[in-house]
Amino acid sequence: MKAYLKRRSTFKTYAALDAIEWKIAQESIYDNVSSIEVKGEYSDINGDFFICDGFIGVVRDSAPENGQTKINCNGILTAFSRDLIYPGAGVSTEDFIASQLTASFGSVNDEVYAMPYLEILTPATSTSFIKPDIENDYLYNLKSYIALARRLKSVFTTFAVEEDRLTATIAARAVATHNIDFAEAAHELTDEKYSDKSVAKITAVVEGVGTDYFLMADGTITTNPGSDPRASGTWETLVVKDASKVEDTVADQFAKNSHSHSIEFYTSKRLGFYDKLNIRLHGAVVTSYVSQIIRTHKDDRYLIKSGELRVTMTEKSLEVI
Repeated sequence: MKAYLKRRSTFKTYAALDAIEWKIAQESIYDNVSSIEVKGEYSDINGDFFICDGFIGVVRDSAPENGQTKINCNGILTAFSRDLIYPGAGVSTEDFIASQLTASFGSVNDEVYAMPYLEILTPATSTSFIKPDIENDYLYNLKSYIALARRLKSVFTTFAVEEDRLTATIAARAVATHNIDFAEAAHELTDEKYSDKSVAKITAVVEGVGTDYFLMADGTITTNPGSDPRASGTWETLVVKDASKVEDTVADQFAKNSHSHSIEFYTSKRLGFYDKLNIRLHGAVVTSYVSQIIRTHKDDRYLIKSGELRVTMTEKSLEVI
């Protein structure tokens, strides 16, 4: 597999590489480390961009030895993980992400950290603004906000390489739904884990007043469930300090229900990041979504992780959803 290194300062390509072995997280809700073994010895590349087969990574570390180099990369969003001062509400979710990428990274007034090659394409959609999580009264994290927008509003920020330009497309998109049946030759189950933690009702408390929110069987959220089928799970109470964020905070809490399982499988079908899945297992159907897409040199298929159950301490500490 061909790969390329680009300078962090200019986005200019300075090395073409031949990859021998690889395990790459093309998409993931976690801060995965992708590992690639390449021919040749390369040093002084930490922080630069590693490009291959649609993957854009940031080199975390490298180990040149005996004519080869092992390169470990974080995902592209690592380049935008610096805490920022919250400037106030945006016109839309897409506009907020676009303006902050430009102001805090693309055209920042410091040539050591500026990314003048970053080009923000005009957002094709406009989604109601959601406020980021603010820490210490002033700070928020753009990387975390991009994940929040994806999770709650289906607003995706996608990066691509256009010669010596790094483009960012920010837009809401419809999420496809796929039926996964392991009786089909296209899919191979590799691992499954479950827990019984799931929330079906939340009492959101704002300034001492509680409002009940119900999760319905079809995934919708309402304060008036009527006689329609409701989801099963626990009833929790949640204190919300910012009244303007009540509905988003409740939706975010319900979205974490997919923590309750982790199903991994190989598939020959191309599934999209965050696509919804109806997985048939043991005579029942598990509703899930694509939380991770891995490619390796050992298999031409895609290794998919669905759901979010943390099964190792590493996964728990690296959660970025």
